[in-house]
Amino acid sequence: MTVHLTLSGSTNADAIEQALLSEISRLESVLSRHEESSELRRVRGSTDSQRVSRELFDVLVAAESWWRRSDGIFDPVAELRQEELAAIGDTAGFVLDSENGAVTFAVPDVVDLDGLAKGVILDLSAKRMREQFPGLDQIVVEIGGDLVVLGDGYHRVTVADPRSPADNADPLAVLRVGNRSVASSGGYARTVIRDGVEGSHIVDPRSGGAAAQTLGTTVVAENGCDADALATVLSVLDAEAGLDLVESLEGVECVVVSADGIVYRSSGFGELLDPAATVQTGAGSIASTGQEVSLEFTLQAPEGGESRRSYRRPYVAAWVESPETGDSVRTLCLWIQKRRWLRDLRTWYREHREDRELIDSVSRATRRAGSYELVWKGRSDDGETMPVGQYTICLEVAREHGTHQLIRVPVTLGRGGSVTRLPSNEEISGGTVTVRSR
Repeated sequence: MTVHLTLSGSTNADAIEQALLSEISRLESVLSRHEESSELRRVRGSTDSQRVSRELFDVLVAAESWWRRSDGIFDPVAELRQEELAAIGDTAGFVLDSENGAVTFAVPDVVDLDGLAKGVILDLSAKRMREQFPGLDQIVVEIGGDLVVLGDGYHRVTVADPRSPADNADPLAVLRVGNRSVASSGGYARTVIRDGVEGSHIVDPRSGGAAAQTLGTTVVAENGCDADALATVLSVLDAEAGLDLVESLEGVECVVVSADGIVYRSSGFGELLDPAATVQTGAGSIASTGQEVSLEFTLQAPEGGESRRSYRRPYVAAWVESPETGDSVRTLCLWIQKRRWLRDLRTWYREHREDRELIDSVSRATRRAGSYELVWKGRSDDGETMPVGQYTICLEVAREHGTHQLIRVPVTLGRGGSVTRLPSNEEISGGTVTVRSR
């Protein structure tokens, strides 16, 4: 366990540390399936209705909620033998009695809350410290790679790359996190042997075998319970299905590394990246890696009271920026109808308004609503081969009688493939930025 404290006044750090350890120990005595004397171990051994503590009941409520929200992928009884499943029926392995704060387990000694218990412990212990110690401006508690940041300011979080699990390997990402929780999961760092086969410790409840769709997942959410549960769910689902689930939730972002090493990012994950951090990629040019970047997006069709007759086709600019300098290195498209309105693409125009030669060479007619793809093969506007490293893919859309939209997506060239979802807005109905082999 690691703890970071930011204090003001005469608040005593040692007192906070002792109180925190005591609170974590107390919560583990309620929720742990490893401690023989824990409340969970005691009550799950019976199939009679039993009243339980408020904390255990709340965690059971959360577990049942995630079981339903994930269509059974988050499963507190995932390791049950098939012949025992009939005893469970359409439940998460237990039935709750809210009026009496009681629970009835369908089968004894199998319910496992590890999929979210750590997140709950992080949430409750950090919140308790903030309430107990007014001079505690920020607390960061990390247990086994999962952490909570509560209070003022941001905390830098390094996300390990499951494709390169060595301790000194370059990270997958470096995040700036404030008042959020981070949870990581995956079988790459912890394997077990089932039926003579080594695989992930995470069980796919659909097959009863080891989850094999992903190498690792990291989730950032507003609380540790949700982050922990989702990290488990995303370790079972395939990457695309996992991103669909995350995009349907408020305040949640994720990065998923699939079993074939492709990195998938949710639409808002890039906003969490620490701009001061640089992830190393090694020497070489983008061309030497055989990689390219694909930008796919869909221009929204008119909706509601806006008729097709009154709809004005949007002006669109897409380009690649160097994050080190913020300069544009390559313009991928410039779709305009009348040059005098080019300034509506104010971000692109601010840098290129004097470059008439570039404008003349890349300008094309506007496009109707529909889906489009642009590809960057790693060269600059001047034809130079760019080095591997970090870049930003930018998409700007401006429409008469419509809105102005700007999307920025960070990508890393030279470290394998990746897929990042684009956020949807009034002009763009989603899309992806993909780093892939040519």
